[in-house]
Amino acid sequence: MSGHAAVTVLPIDLGASSGRVMCATLENERITLREVHRFANAPVRLDEQWCWDAPRLLSEIKQGIALAAETSDFASIGIDTWGVDFALVDLAQERFSPPVSYRDARTQGTRTQVAALIPEKELFAHSGVQPMEINTLYQLFALRQSHPALFDDPTDRAMLLMPDFFGWLLTGRTAAELSIASTTGLLDIVQKNWDVDLLAQLGIPQAWFPLIVPSGTVLGDLKPSLCAEMGIAPKPVISVLGHDTASAVLAVPAQEEPFLFISCGTWSIVGTEQAAPVRSEEAAALGLTNELGFGGKAELLQNIVGLWLLQETRRCFAQRDGTAPSFKELADWAQSAPPFAFLIDPNAPEFMPPGDMPARIRAWCRASGQGAPESDAQLLRCIYDSLALQYRAAAEGLETLTDQHFATAYMVGGGAQSALLCRLTAAALARPLVAGPFEATALGNAALQLMTLGHLRSAAHARAVIRESFALQTYAPEPTLTQQAEDAYARFCGLCKAENNL
Repeated sequence: MSGHAAVTVLPIDLGASSGRVMCATLENERITLREVHRFANAPVRLDEQWCWDAPRLLSEIKQGIALAAETSDFASIGIDTWGVDFALVDLAQERFSPPVSYRDARTQGTRTQVAALIPEKELFAHSGVQPMEINTLYQLFALRQSHPALFDDPTDRAMLLMPDFFGWLLTGRTAAELSIASTTGLLDIVQKNWDVDLLAQLGIPQAWFPLIVPSGTVLGDLKPSLCAEMGIAPKPVISVLGHDTASAVLAVPAQEEPFLFISCGTWSIVGTEQAAPVRSEEAAALGLTNELGFGGKAELLQNIVGLWLLQETRRCFAQRDGTAPSFKELADWAQSAPPFAFLIDPNAPEFMPPGDMPARIRAWCRASGQGAPESDAQLLRCIYDSLALQYRAAAEGLETLTDQHFATAYMVGGGAQSALLCRLTAAALARPLVAGPFEATALGNAALQLMTLGHLRSAAHARAVIRESFALQTYAPEPTLTQQAEDAYARFCGLCKAENNL
C-alpha cells in the first residue's frame, strides 16, 4: 500500500534516439517525475556496422545514478529499452561484442532465407510476432552466417537483450525479462519460454539464452565496484517491463478494459491488451503482432515507423541549415501547408535506415504518382497526415479482429506533446483522443518498481494514481478535419496497397 510516506525509485529509460534517468516519487497517491540526466543515443559505425555505443551509454547511466543519489535516497533501479537488439557477452571474460542496431543492413535478405527453412505461418503461430528483418531471430541468423565459429563453441556466452544487458553490466546477474523476450520472435508466446525447437532448427545454441523471469523480479544489487565508483550504497536493480512499449502501456491512464493505445515515440505502436495472444492467419494478414505486457497479458499491436520520420528529417534540416529546428517549429511549418495533399506509407522499407529522409519521401511520392512536396512545410505535413491515417488503419484492423469497438483512443509518449498530431489522429480515428502522460515509459517503469516494493497494489491502482498525477488533454474530432481525413483515407489505403504489391 502506498500510505503517506514518500518513496522514490529510479526509472532508466533508453530509447533509440535518447536516454533519460529520472526520479519518480510516490507520495499521498500522487507520482511526481524529475529528470536527473538526459543524453542522446544514436548508432555509431564500428567495423562497417551500425552499433550502439554501449560503453558510452553505461557511462551515461552511471552518471545519472550518481546525480540522483546526490539528492534522493531512491529505493531501487529499473531499466527499459527498445526491443529486438542484443549483446553477445562472454560471461567468463566479462566482455561483450558491440550490440548491432536493428537499423543495420546485415539482416537484408534473411527473411527469405529463413522462410525457406521454416514457413512464416509456422513462425507466427509459435511466437505471435510478425516476421520483420529487424527481429532478433533474423539478427542471430545473420550473425551465424557471418561468424559461424561463435556458434560452434557456445561455452560461457549469453545473448542478452538490451535491458537485460545493462542489468548484467550493473549487477553481474543474467536473466531474460518476459516482455523484452517476447519481441525476439524466438519465444513460444503461449508457454512463455524459449522455443527450443525453433532454436535447434536455426542452429542457434540454446545455452546462450538465460532463464526467463517475470516482470518485477529483483535481478540483484548494484556491483560493489560500481557502488564504490559512484559513491553510493547498494541498491536493488529490478527487472521491470524491459520493453519500453510494455512499460508505456502500464502507464496508459485508461479506466476501461480493453482500451486502444498509441505509444508514440521513435516507433509508433497502436494496440490493445488482450487476455491471450491472437495468432490467426487474419492477424498475420493485418500485420499485427503479439508481445507480452504486465502480468503476461498479450499486447496485440502494430509497429509503425513513427517519429523517426520527423527525427531524421529534422537531422537533415540541421545539416542543411546549420541549426536544428525544434519539434514545435516543425509542427508549425506543417500546420501552414494544405492537409492530406501528399501521403506516404510510413512503413515502406526505404524509410527504415538512417539517411536523407526528405529525399526519400519526395522520391516515394513521385514514384506513387502524386508529384512531390516542394516546400519543407508540405513535406512535414505529409509525415503528420500519413501517420494519423496509418493509426486509423491499425485501429480498424484491431477492431475487426477482436470484434471490439474502442470509444476513446489514448496517446502516450513524446508524440502526445504535438497538438497537430493529436488533432489529426482524433480526426482520422473519428473519436476522442486522450493525450498524455508524455513520459509514459518512465512512469510504467517506475510503477512496476513501486508494485514490486509493495507501494502500489495493481495495474489498475497504478493507472488511477497516474490519472490523478498528470494533466491530460482530450482532443475531440474536429468536423472539417475529420471529413478531410475521411476523404483522404481511401487514397492512402490505395497508395499503401499499390506499394506493397510492387
